[in-house]
Amino acid sequence: NSVSFDKTSVNVAESDQTITATVDWSDASGLEVANIYYSRPEGISGSSIGFSPSGDGCEYESGVGYPNPCDIKATFTSNHPNGTWTLDYGYFNDIVGNSIYMYSNSGELAALGAPESIEVIGGTNDTDAPVINSVSFDKTSVNVAESDQTITATVDWSDASGLEVANIYYS
Repeated sequence: NSVSFDKTSVNVAESDQTITATVDWSDASGLEVANIYYSRPEGISGSSIGFSPSGDGCEYESGVGYPNPCDIKATFTSNHPNGTWTLDYGYFNDIVGNSIYMYSNSGELAALGAPESIEVIGGTNDTDAPVINSVSFDKTSVNVAESDQTITATVDWSDASGLEVANIYYS
């Protein structure tokens, strides 16, 4: 069927900007998942951005799925990097579990109308990962025989745009 985007360029300098993609689809059982992903500008590590149903213009109905057509959305903020975000892939799944991945190199999504790129203006120029200066723990041993115990880690870090996630895992 088809995919259409309401814009392919956003300026996030003053406020967050949402892009809406309208997906026109067909399936006998109903659509359960509809996502389209764009990768960050070349050379910038980090997460891609996903367009997904927002509930506004695309409400899921149990046993039926999403309406046709369905609006899927992604919001870009000033924390997203400037530059050209490139089409990565789309993932669509029906209610009974049949799925399809459409990768950008196949040309399928572009042929349906998805733009090959989205331009972000006014976002961050911070392309460096956070620097972890030190990590310390309030204790390195606990006795959990009688009750749960908490260990607190203190992380000293620096980053131009701030730290979004800090996790330490032990196995």
